[in-house]
Amino acid sequence: MQEDRIRAALVELLYRNSYGVVVANILISLAAAYVLRTTVSASWLIGWLGAVYLLTAIRVLAARRFFSREREPASASRWAWLAAAFSCVSGLLWGALGWVGFLPQEPVLFSFTVIVLTGLICGTVPSLSAFPPALVGSIIATVLPITVRSITNGGDIAGAYLALLAGLVAINLYLLPHHLPDAA
Repeated sequence: MQEDRIRAALVELLYRNSYGVVVANILISLAAAYVLRTTVSASWLIGWLGAVYLLTAIRVLAARRFFSREREPASASRWAWLAAAFSCVSGLLWGALGWVGFLPQEPVLFSFTVIVLTGLICGTVPSLSAFPPALVGSIIATVLPITVRSITNGGDIAGAYLALLAGLVAINLYLLPHHLPDAA
């Protein structure tokens, strides 16, 4: 019974944090599209922005629905997994940006892409740690594309950035169990 209440509270926290995620997705995606506009095709950026904004709108609707009705403790798991799915899809969209922003021949743009991804990775910890599958799924989906590009097409600078990303991922995943209650 107490564990059900704790889980329900953690899921509520997950959805309360989703509004900050929405704002970040809107602002950061606009900045990313603006910075990459000279090297990434406009049609790709418009499609990517459209997908980010569509997902953002769906997340807002889900959060509004979550808060608009009385929830039974048994529904906490369904809501948590829905949030995890949204987080993974969002991670895939940001990962796609990492794929097209893998531009070692353009060091400033490449650095910008890695900075965006590292910021997103670190930002997911406070917003998604209430449900670890959402956090882990988001982080992996975000870094996997640029990791693949770094390994297959890399070079010295790509290797250095890959080490930075790997270090941040490892630190965030290591710290995760130390911030969760036992019942989570």
